[in-house]
Amino acid sequence: GEVAVVAAAADAAEPDVAPDGAHSDVSVPPLDTFEPPPVLTYWQSGLAAAQTVEAEWIYERLAVLAADDMEGRDNLSTGGAKARAYLAHELQALGLEPAGTDGWAQAFPKGVNVVGRLPGVDPTLLEEHLLVTAHYDHLGNALDAGSQCKADKKTGDTICNGAADNASGCAALLAIARALVGSERQPARSVLFVLFDAEEDGLRGSRWFADQEPLVALDDVVFVLNLDTLGSTIVPGVDESF
Repeated sequence: GEVAVVAAAADAAEPDVAPDGAHSDVSVPPLDTFEPPPVLTYWQSGLAAAQTVEAEWIYERLAVLAADDMEGRDNLSTGGAKARAYLAHELQALGLEPAGTDGWAQAFPKGVNVVGRLPGVDPTLLEEHLLVTAHYDHLGNALDAGSQCKADKKTGDTICNGAADNASGCAALLAIARALVGSERQPARSVLFVLFDAEEDGLRGSRWFADQEPLVALDDVVFVLNLDTLGSTIVPGVDESF
């Protein structure tokens, strides 16, 4: 966790934070007045940001996303919509700005991605983007028609909760966003946080973002960190998510 936060936070400058903690209308200094701080300052800011990552805070959000009332977060489902609303609320509470095609949302034929942005503060670099991504959908309920969920119907627990795959990645993405927003020096480059839908149906959300509607110029993307099935090996992690 700390390495990811340091990698994204090391390139930073002072924040412009509204009284409520939101990054509303971040002011970018003119080119002739902006002076990047020394590299050591970037590194120190990144380390300090990494130390704000708290296991309990991450677990609380993982538990919400993996709870039964999220119904396995299948795309185009009630549970998926509930998870999407929760994630958008969390991004807003952290102080990010909506960066989808309709507020936080980027709709496509098989689902809806959730997109938030932390603007960069270096006027020479703010059009470049770091991407931090995770998919939020899972397999839903074994009782639903067409569901890929293989939960044992005989036990009565038919929901594939998806704690490992991928509530873990979503919670980690939120923790990175929280660390960057609260860091002493804000990123020089802009950071785009994208939560993809319909990954379980063939990477549909990420393919839509990359191939059909990138939202930012792909040539300006200089770094991508994708978070999926954290803290577990893939097969046991997915099996235990059922």
